[in-house]
Amino acid sequence: MKASHAAALALVGWYLIYAPAKPKTGTTDRFIVDRNAALSEWRKLPNWFDCLSDCERLRDYDRGISAKWSNFTEGTAAQAFMAATSTAKCVPMDDPRLKGNAK
Repeated sequence: MKASHAAALALVGWYLIYAPAKPKTGTTDRFIVDRNAALSEWRKLPNWFDCLSDCERLRDYDRGISAKWSNFTEGTAAQAFMAATSTAKCVPMDDPRLKGNAK
């Protein structure tokens, strides 16, 4: 990696994001984790990270806690939240996919 590229990455913050849990059609108490949703629909933690390693550390922690839910796709809001944490990803704050199709 070139020094200029590394310097540019150092200036970018990082979001920890999770796949959205959406209400199951026709229900009010069942939710589905949408792992295929556009990145712009994924849920961001309200805080962001200065460095990728800090983001990855929390991502790995979340994945470890929710490992038993990793294949879970449907359930109550709490169950869906736990399943969604198993999808955690770190993405740069300037990733254009986070903006969606804004015009």
